[in-house]
Amino acid sequence: MKTIKHRWDDRDTIPLNTYTGKVEWEDGDVCYYKDGVFHREDGPALIYGKGEERPDGSALEYYYVNGVNYDKDEFEAKYTPDVVVARAQAEMEKREKLFKSLAADLMGEW
Repeated sequence: MKTIKHRWDDRDTIPLNTYTGKVEWEDGDVCYYKDGVFHREDGPALIYGKGEERPDGSALEYYYVNGVNYDKDEFEAKYTPDVVVARAQAEMEKREKLFKSLAADLMGEW
């Protein structure tokens, strides 16, 4: 993944409307982009504060996929690795059943 380390004063020099990759700002904030929109499937796309904003020292995190904002629970329900793998396996099983059904129909025609 392409990473740019950047100063906020120079933010206009990044083509954020088309950029894909990670931007690390000098103050510690981190933003992930895909084709110019906030995007990250394995964690928060925006990480602000690095301990400055919250009493417990945690950063403010915002979850985006293809520019769509999700709260943390919704994001984890859709994009954690276990969920993604389970969805892919279900899709593969569905396609396998369809293939077997089509194959059986074709074999019956012979």
